[in-house]
Amino acid sequence: ERLEENKEPLLKGPETIIFDNDGTMFALTEEGFLVSLTDFREDDARVPDLGTGVITAKVDLVADLGMGRPLGGKFDRDNTLYIADAHLGLTRLRNLGRNGSKVELVASRVLDHGVWSQILYANDCAIGPNTGSVYFTDSSEIAPDRVGTRTYDTMYAAKTDYIRGSKTGRILKYDPNTDEVEVLARSFHFPNGIAVDKDETYLFFAETFSLRLWKYSLKDGSLEQFINGDLTGFPDGVDCAWKGFTSKLSNSCYAVMPSAMTPIMKVVQKIGHPFDMFFRTILLGLPKFLAPPVKLYGGVLEINMESNTMQNRVRCVQDPDGTDIGMLTGVTVHDDKLYLGSLRNDYIGVYDDTE
Repeated sequence: ERLEENKEPLLKGPETIIFDNDGTMFALTEEGFLVSLTDFREDDARVPDLGTGVITAKVDLVADLGMGRPLGGKFDRDNTLYIADAHLGLTRLRNLGRNGSKVELVASRVLDHGVWSQILYANDCAIGPNTGSVYFTDSSEIAPDRVGTRTYDTMYAAKTDYIRGSKTGRILKYDPNTDEVEVLARSFHFPNGIAVDKDETYLFFAETFSLRLWKYSLKDGSLEQFINGDLTGFPDGVDCAWKGFTSKLSNSCYAVMPSAMTPIMKVVQKIGHPFDMFFRTILLGLPKFLAPPVKLYGGVLEINMESNTMQNRVRCVQDPDGTDIGMLTGVTVHDDKLYLGSLRNDYIGVYDDTE
């Protein structure tokens, strides 16, 4: 972010990078702001913690989204922005940049097994290119706590969900034509990033704490464990390449990993049920400052969705210690580049997949 004199920074915790239909770049921040990034310049001066050759941008406040914590977002074909908000649920912003622009609450509950259930941790969303349906994740029954007046501790809520070990996450669908929400799949351990393919035949999503990447068929509702447990870190945000992407693997989807496994997490992961519940109970009783730490790491997975063999299915680019870039929680594919967001960073990473 290129700051003007006496101006406070706006680009804080940009988990998801979003592009509208005109190609303008936006980001959702930890303070509940939608900001635009324009006027990009290559800066030869050394930037603290980032080094030289950094591209700076003018960052402007576009909309104050209110009291929630926006995490994932996508524009539909009418340039309406749908947002997965960890506090509010599924929201949307119509008439962006024009008079009358306002945030609307789309869904805060869903009928699940005949009972109304609150959406307590909406995390990410994707929009079907054919139907306009909004697919989104509800990660947990544990809602993030507010910290101060404008931020939420989404990380601690996620850690608590991990320690508890209950699979309460769901994949949901909102139909803008009927204004109805339905549950597509349930019983996941923190479903996180979600994407849809260019033909709207399947969903691709991450189940963070089971170390799995899933493929959900929109034709018959079947589930396929595309990657099961064999990962170097916890998968978080995902995205899939659409038309115009010229990578050698134009049928690819991508996932980012913000944290590697810590020793205590490895112990919990390896111990089988019901013996793991003893350790989980002890960890749940610890004060907040003793919660399992995040091990700084930066990982990007490229997944060939048409490969039938694991050997040719996955390519991993990683920064094992997070020295150059770490804590990656969001990825967006746009114009042959991957835009890498984070809950904690105050900058956006860019990875050129054509190089």
